[in-house]
Amino acid sequence: MKQNKIGIIIGIISIAAFLTLLIATIVFANKVLEDEKQKTAYYADLYGLTEELDETNNVPIKFPSQEYLIDQGSKGYNAIKELRVLHSQSDYFLMGGRLDHYTSDADELWSKIIESAFLQQSEYESIRDNLLDEADFTKDMNNMISLLNIATKQRSLDALRYMHRILHDIDLYGFTAQGVTPTGYWGATHTVPSSNNSQLNEITAFIEKHTL
Repeated sequence: MKQNKIGIIIGIISIAAFLTLLIATIVFANKVLEDEKQKTAYYADLYGLTEELDETNNVPIKFPSQEYLIDQGSKGYNAIKELRVLHSQSDYFLMGGRLDHYTSDADELWSKIIESAFLQQSEYESIRDNLLDEADFTKDMNNMISLLNIATKQRSLDALRYMHRILHDIDLYGFTAQGVTPTGYWGATHTVPSSNNSQLNEITAFIEKHTL
């Protein structure tokens, strides 16, 4: 009789453990799906800031030299490594719908992002100066500096959007890390130019319009 009770108790515990694991798995899966939905919505929002692109006519047509990814002791390698960090920071501050929170009166949010490496001009100057042999890359870093100043001085959400576009394209498409499958190409850079240059033209026009 005792053995039967013990067996029943063990069975109940096993079922409870299984149900707990099942619920935890479902919760985790739902969170992953929700994160993916937020990411998709975020990128969709960023992709067409003022005009929509025909994605079939928006593909990379040129790539920078990949030699910088080989020599891990080179200045170029370290510059790319730092650029990846800045891209990651921009994701942290802007993804998941957080970008829209940076309204002109959101003093605390702007204070935090302005203090981050993502919005430090010296970071982009250092990265640029370590890859001076790449003229197109230099142009993009100069655009980043211009956008950074617009973002910080005018509290411009659009400038933040454009900064993220540039980092995204250069990191994922210009110097793709091993094992990474790039997605969400925007055509926002000189470094990895697109068959459709409207995104880059949009950024150039924005900088010219908002530079004081």
